[in-house]
This record gives sequence, C-alpha cells and structure tokens, in this order.
Amino acid sequence: MGRQSIYQEGVKPLTIDEVVAKGAMEIPGGKVRGVSLPHDSAGVYQVSITAPGPSKAGDASLISYDQFSGERVMSTHHDFAHLGKLYLNWVTPIHYGTFGGEVTRVIALLASLAGTVLFATGLTIWWGRWKKLRKKQKQAA
Repeated sequence: MGRQSIYQEGVKPLTIDEVVAKGAMEIPGGKVRGVSLPHDSAGVYQVSITAPGPSKAGDASLISYDQFSGERVMSTHHDFAHLGKLYLNWVTPIHYGTFGGEVTRVIALLASLAGTVLFATGLTIWWGRWKKLRKKQKQAA
C-alpha cells in the first residue's frame, strides 16, 4: 500500500465527503466503515468498505485514492488475487473473534486479557521476591 499521491501545486485536496462518495460508488452494496486521512502532501486517502460476502463480517475492501486527483491508486477489491482477498476477508473475523458467534467473542476476550493477567501476576511475584531480597541485604549490612 505504498502508492502515493502526486502533489499538484495550487490544487486543493479532495474533501472527506468526496472521498466517501467515491468509495461508496466503487463497490455496489458496500458500506463505508472508515476513512484514513493523508498524513502529508504525498499521502493518500484510504477508504475501508464492507460489502455482503462469504463471512459474517462481509467482504472487506480497502481502497486508496490520490488526494488531489481522486484517482484510485490501489484497491484490494480489484488489485488482489482471489486467494489474497479470501485471506483478507477471514483475518478480521478471526482477529475480533466474530466467526463463531458470542462464544468465540468471549474466548477472544479472555485470550486478550490473558496477557494482562500474566503481567500483573508476574509483577506481584517479582515484587515480593524483590522486597525479600532488599530486606536480606539490609540485614546483612
């Protein structure tokens, strides 16, 4: 997704509304889920669109537009091979745990909390050992 806008002096960048309208026309039946703004004069607008698709989450697409001309510079809907597109459509449901209903969402929540719990319990164990070590060092001195 390293394509960039071509800076045109004196030309105003597209507005967000114009970019959203372009994205909505690009994929019939799709809903615009988000827009990423260009970070500088070479950046592109990125529009995230979801259309009805094979998974519960739908057919996710990401389209990049040149911020000055409005030209499409990249589209996962058109530019990716079928296998790559299939992979992208299954990454989101797995990431959010939405592929199997509420049960998998709860499992995904518990799995995401596991790292925090392990950090907190590890810190608690370390803190106790550190305090014991400091106490021994003070008694030895």
